[in-house]
Amino acid sequence: MEYELYHYGVKGMKWGIRRARKMDIRNAKLAKKALNYDKKAAQLTKKSEKAHSSQDLERSNKAATKAANLNKKAATLQKKALKAETPSQQLALQKKAAKKQYKATKYQTEANRLSKQTGYGAKAMKLSVKSDKVAAKAAKARMKIANNKAFINTMNKKVSSLSAEDRAKVEAWMRDKE
Repeated sequence: MEYELYHYGVKGMKWGIRRARKMDIRNAKLAKKALNYDKKAAQLTKKSEKAHSSQDLERSNKAATKAANLNKKAATLQKKALKAETPSQQLALQKKAAKKQYKATKYQTEANRLSKQTGYGAKAMKLSVKSDKVAAKAAKARMKIANNKAFINTMNKKVSSLSAEDRAKVEAWMRDKE
């Protein structure tokens, strides 16, 4: 019996190399990186608001501090979700984190509104700019994760689109080759 080998991969793909698995590992690292950036951004925002409060912007400072604390808690919950044992635990932790991030956004919006009305100090502005840069890095890491997930999804579709008969032929051919 003669077997034919069909290539259902990506152009330039090397046999035996599974890029999708590498992307999965990379996604986990990027997720941790994004969470660390979020945490750092929250800390910088907190410092910014402390400097901001020294200029008699107490209401704005309180709202922004609450937002920073909620963002920090959300980042911690996201890290716990990555280490969760079961998917249901992971989803529950992610849901809690999303709620905290939503509340933080509401508080931050209020703080921004108040601070724009009263002005901003130089030191507070510097720290705020740093915080924004770190937050942008986190967003970039999340964008990479989304791209990797899309790639993994397409690779899985290509592999699973093989019929059972074709898959069996390829597996048999690989065994014979060894």
